[in-house]
Amino acid sequence: MKKKYPELTEPQSDLEDENYIEDFEDRYYEDKTQELEAAWERAKKNMEDSQAPEEEFNAKKEKHEEKMKKLKEEYDNWVENRGNKGWTLPKGSKSADTLLKLIKKTDEMISKNKLKREDKEALKSIALSTSKTNYLDPRYVILQF
Repeated sequence: MKKKYPELTEPQSDLEDENYIEDFEDRYYEDKTQELEAAWERAKKNMEDSQAPEEEFNAKKEKHEEKMKKLKEEYDNWVENRGNKGWTLPKGSKSADTLLKLIKKTDEMISKNKLKREDKEALKSIALSTSKTNYLDPRYVILQF
């Protein structure tokens, strides 16, 4: 990787905010956990309603537990490597092109989350009653003509 893409070995300046990265990792883990739990609850309810066989229920339960375990391992790896300058991927080497795709995907996720955070901060100052005062009743618009 260092030989083929030397510019990627240098740290990026926009990733220096350590608190933001930790907050993002924590929120990402919580959101994904809630998403997986909600999906499992829906699937469980659907299987109970349709009276699915127990083998299917157990298979889906194992699949859910695998996903939760994989997510937990990923999060634990993040927490373990916080602050390490030489952070590496888990076991199993990946090609440089695969790593570039992962980097682009992560960059996109970070930029989207930064935009969401900025939008949320900007929209805090807008009053909810503004839409009521700016609303034009269609009856009045027709009467003007």
